[in-house]
Amino acid sequence: MLSQHERDSITLIPRVPGMYLGQCAEFCGLSHANMRFRVFVDTPTQFAAWSAQQTARAAVPGRPVEAANLVEAGAHVYATSPCVTCHTVSGVSTQRVGPDLTHFGSRTTLAGGTLDNTSANLAKWLRDPPALKPGAQTPDLGLSSQQIAELVAYLESLK
Repeated sequence: MLSQHERDSITLIPRVPGMYLGQCAEFCGLSHANMRFRVFVDTPTQFAAWSAQQTARAAVPGRPVEAANLVEAGAHVYATSPCVTCHTVSGVSTQRVGPDLTHFGSRTTLAGGTLDNTSANLAKWLRDPPALKPGAQTPDLGLSSQQIAELVAYLESLK
């Protein structure tokens, strides 16, 4: 007899490396139709390297002084904002309600796969999440334009 998990699961065995698009199949509330995702299939060697990188703390790459200051300011905004009450960044915050942001800068999408992960889209998201994805649990944080620019720089640096 199959367990409940086995009855409610789909097992995929990827054979061809590449990027594949997916769509959420479980009604999960408002904006359900916007819950898209990408599945990346790597070779075993590539997957092992990716897996090891995901367990590491976020690395901030070297940047020009001006950009580094923006990243540092964004790190401070993150650490002192409501973001830390829901999101994890390894070594900074440990909440597990929202997505883990430790390697946010390496992602291809944001907002449940509804937006490409670009500086402009991230800034729009930080300005007013529910306007981009009705029903989003991320509230309007009331951030200033400067705080948004700093958070964008910081989150993009998390690779």
